[in-house]
Amino acid sequence: MNSSDMGHSSVLEISLSAVEFNLNTYKNYLPDSAKIMVMVKADGYGCGAETIARYLSKGQIDYLGVAFIEEGIALREAGIELPIMVMIPRTSQFPDFVKYQLEPELFSLPLIEAFCLFAKAHLDAPYPVHIKLDTGMNRLGLAKSELTKIKPLIKDCPVEIISLLSHLAVSGNPTHDSFTQQQIAEFETMAAELSSYFRHTPTHHILNSGGIERFHSHPFDMTRLGIGLYGLSTYPGIELKEIAQWNSYLAQVRYVKQGETVGYNRSGKVNAGSWIGIVPVGYADGFRRSLGNGNWHVEINGQMYPTIGDVCMDMIMVDLGNQQREPGDHVVIMSMKNSAIDMANQLDTIPYEVITSIAKRVKRIYVH
Repeated sequence: MNSSDMGHSSVLEISLSAVEFNLNTYKNYLPDSAKIMVMVKADGYGCGAETIARYLSKGQIDYLGVAFIEEGIALREAGIELPIMVMIPRTSQFPDFVKYQLEPELFSLPLIEAFCLFAKAHLDAPYPVHIKLDTGMNRLGLAKSELTKIKPLIKDCPVEIISLLSHLAVSGNPTHDSFTQQQIAEFETMAAELSSYFRHTPTHHILNSGGIERFHSHPFDMTRLGIGLYGLSTYPGIELKEIAQWNSYLAQVRYVKQGETVGYNRSGKVNAGSWIGIVPVGYADGFRRSLGNGNWHVEINGQMYPTIGDVCMDMIMVDLGNQQREPGDHVVIMSMKNSAIDMANQLDTIPYEVITSIAKRVKRIYVH
């Protein structure tokens, strides 16, 4: 890639063929009857919700999931027609749910009651909603003790319960497999009790990416594929392709003599004369300050070079040693070779945080 194609400094290159490869990998774990909801919240985990949703909307998946109504509206305005579940609705937004044909996840008794009152006052036909159950994560969802209170709330309420769902807390951690099995069993019991209140049996779903990988013997009717679609999993039994490669270039190359320092706070000590490359990407782009001073390597022409000195707002410096590279040379900041998982391990965090923290000013481009 020529540096002139990259806008201000760097780009996040998204492989749509890798997206499809990962989707098909997870499909191979599931029966043909199991539907798939793809999570595209947080702008598709930082990779571009609209493009990914559009790419997958031609018969490859059944549902999309987002966190907030604004994310669902953006997809509708981009022409995405797939059903969209919104995880965290607010009562003031109910008119916009109807306007944009978005489906709220109702996770509390007051929220169910409020939507029923809204529906009775404003809707002529049953409106699709989803009900979330808490099976032990203790985040959002109805407790088992609250289930009997739902029946009078939804009596004569013009809603269609599309699905019952819950969320696994530790599906990717074998240490807690007994807890995960307990969650699955609890969901099965709660969903069966609640389904008896309805005229039809709603879709049931609890498996996330880790759940599909390790507990696909309990697929229920639908699964929710999130981080795995983007190629990020620590489960050794699955082969995925990371979909995102972070590219930049060398803006300048300079020789720094032995004993001199590089960057702010003089933290980059040059122990022997070295060529130093300046890469126009910094912490304002999501490249964390703690990755400076040798705590990350970038790839240039197939070789790895460490950072040197403090990470700046808009720049990092890399130690090229005795190899003089040229301004404009392609720099790979993150790829399969030095992956988001590796970066997360270095930062003592999770890959979710790494990819969702890459700033909007890093342009997203899409390749097949």
